Amino acid sequence: MKRPPRWLPWLVLAVTLAAARFAHAWPVPAGWDLTFQAQRAEEPAIHEGWKLYREIDKRAWQMRLMLQQVPLDHPDAVVFVQADRHRHGLFVQAERAYLMQDRNMASFDVRPVDADEARRLIGRYAAHDGPTLGEPSREALACSSNVARSVVNLLVDGKTRQYWLSGADYCYFKTDLLAPLKEMMCAGHCYASKVIDRWATTLERDIKNLPATGPVTGVSPGDPLTGLTSRAPVLRDAAAVLRDGGTPEAMCYQLNQLLDLPSPTHKGQGRDYRDGDDAEITAATLALLGRLDPGCTYKTGHPMLHILVRRSSPAVIELALRRGFPVNQEQEIDFRTPLDEAISEKREDVQQILRQAGGVSHIAAGK
Repeated sequence: MKRPPRWLPWLVLAVTLAAARFAHAWPVPAGWDLTFQAQRAEEPAIHEGWKLYREIDKRAWQMRLMLQQVPLDHPDAVVFVQADRHRHGLFVQAERAYLMQDRNMASFDVRPVDADEARRLIGRYAAHDGPTLGEPSREALACSSNVARSVVNLLVDGKTRQYWLSGADYCYFKTDLLAPLKEMMCAGHCYASKVIDRWATTLERDIKNLPATGPVTGVSPGDPLTGLTSRAPVLRDAAAVLRDGGTPEAMCYQLNQLLDLPSPTHKGQGRDYRDGDDAEITAATLALLGRLDPGCTYKTGHPMLHILVRRSSPAVIELALRRGFPVNQEQEIDFRTPLDEAISEKREDVQQILRQAGGVSHIAAGK
């Protein structure tokens, strides 16, 4: 009898993982509050410039999409950590374990790892029950106990638990005893303190360095240099998720992929409205938008309508408004509205659509 080729088991594993790409393979534990209302109530009262839960809310669909990719039915030990710019999770079931971590915005790896080592690292998270509090650091906001840095979700021995970590769990500043003298001698141009990693930072480093025990799969970010994706595979994936009835999170991801298709006229840049209408791309975008709600944001957390104004046809923008995407939602950085974007892009047809829908502008026309 002819032996099967040596690569066949790897192919079977890869296909099995890929099959779960747009399916919700694992029900999220009932004890996890994915809106983090309990932790939100305890969040330190800091300035309005940075709020962990606001950042999590803006990209909440990505967190749910990531959890939907877990290739296990009933994990018995889990830690899932959600911060503002990154997420990672360890999922263990019997002798199988997977590490999931961000690769690039809405893209992530699914890496098979050693189950015993994964359980040991989950145990290090389980040994803590809340943030490190105390004197806030005056050296750096990121190291302060007055800053919520991440939320930890645990499933251990059949019990669920959640807690948040402060900046003091990640680092602190160690100051030289001779700091005042040194600063006087160099007229304030030198530093007499350094950042010391705390347990959360070292633990995240250990998790990141876990070696793979099999092929790594996951949602791909596209070209490693530009982040742009290829037209044919994106359209094929969009058609598949529409045909198979994928989750809203999977559809939101595919909409993001369509928006990040490369420009046919400007190398290394993404498509925008100046590239003209592409019937297939527009049709796929309309089909996905027809099943989405305003909870779908752009992968960076920016409001979706702002991105559509810069990149999509008027028909897409009209449908987004009918689906309830807010016409006057502002960017948090510069407070621009979708109408401001349309004015900046000199899209008069889109300006008319937005004004008819009640859109307002915060900038002077033409700027």
